[in-house]
Amino acid sequence: MFRQCSYCDFEWHESDGKICPACGFDSVDLESEDESDSSGRAELNQGGAFGSGPYAKSQASCVVALAIMALVYFIVRFVLGG
Repeated sequence: MFRQCSYCDFEWHESDGKICPACGFDSVDLESEDESDSSGRAELNQGGAFGSGPYAKSQASCVVALAIMALVYFIVRFVLGG
């Protein structure tokens, strides 16, 4: 099945070995884990994938600022005929 690194939370197939390919941490958990165990541990982790973490508002404002700058750039390029 799959292994999950207890250090960086990376998941890989057990046929790839016991060492985490992302951080190099040696996995000591030899048992396959249940999905409920993974979800319980994920609640303790302060992740933020897809704007779901504790800094979601600041990430969203940065994305909006980047989108506005890109929009202005493309409008200027279109109007000036670049």
